[in-house]
Amino acid sequence: MRTPAPLRRVVLGLTTSAVLVGGTLVGTPAEAATPQAESAAGWLTTELQDGVLVLQGFPSYGPTLDVFFAFDSLGVRRGARGAILAALADNVGSYIGAGRESYAGPTGKLLTAATADRRDPRDFGGVNLVARLADRIRTGDGPQRGRAVDRSQYGEYSNTIGQSFVVRGLAAADHRLLRATTRFLLKQQCPAGFFREDMDSSDFTCRSGRGEGLSAPSVDSTAYAVMALSVARRNGVAGLGDDIRDAVSWLRDRQNDNGSFNGVSGPSANSTGLVATVLPGRFERAANRALRWLSRRQVTARNSDGTALAGDVGAIANNGRAFRDGAQDGITDGTRGSWYLATAQSAAALDDLPRR
Repeated sequence: MRTPAPLRRVVLGLTTSAVLVGGTLVGTPAEAATPQAESAAGWLTTELQDGVLVLQGFPSYGPTLDVFFAFDSLGVRRGARGAILAALADNVGSYIGAGRESYAGPTGKLLTAATADRRDPRDFGGVNLVARLADRIRTGDGPQRGRAVDRSQYGEYSNTIGQSFVVRGLAAADHRLLRATTRFLLKQQCPAGFFREDMDSSDFTCRSGRGEGLSAPSVDSTAYAVMALSVARRNGVAGLGDDIRDAVSWLRDRQNDNGSFNGVSGPSANSTGLVATVLPGRFERAANRALRWLSRRQVTARNSDGTALAGDVGAIANNGRAFRDGAQDGITDGTRGSWYLATAQSAAALDDLPRR
């Protein structure tokens, strides 16, 4: 039995903060982080334990990398960034697999983080991340050429989000398989412009997956794919302009009247934060509306005074109900993971709030 897509994403940690502004991936911004973004970063810093987010007593390396990407995009918390990568280096096998276990998406995500911090990706915690990732990519002339797959006794969980990280990681490493992995990622784009999340179908394309129920639209997968294609384009992969424009236009048309974008079950700060960072200048009004919606889900001294969230200023709730529940009951062990992802994936977007 296949694990449901949302659970697979959590298990493998296949989420990250977006670092793409105005259609172009960026490094450290020229200006200081905005108060809203800095507040989010401050709360995330207090949640790290020896460089790692801990959920219900266990280290959560995937969401921890989301925090790294948020800090890196904002150009803040250099010490925390170093602590995060040090923790990952000490526990690299726990995240990307050890022995016969080898996970494609997490390896691509960690490779992207290591290169962003100018670490040697060929000797990260004693592992050559570049070679490790290349080993997970299918070559030859078959329909899966360029697909990065897991090797695991627990199942094969590769998906479009993981493939997007693979493309970004290989682009950062200037690897020869960048074009092949980008082409396979493009096969997951559907005629309407969106990207599906599940890559399994008879010929591993969106078109053949329609009758099998494997081509459901995914806001998150589409946003991640836009980030990856933008990086690939900057690194010499030609012919991606129309694909990026189609994806961004589809995303723009999915915006709710209140400015939010839907995740798995309705309006979601995770999804809204991702989309807000990939909307280019011609969609400035849409981005503004998304940012205003996000800012209303952030805990401030004013809106948390006298509530159970008073000690969590800077945190961002995934939606209005999560904020109300948090105000009454606080951030509990059961809800903390959602707050982590919402905050990390929205921080980069909030950095643009006053300047739009």
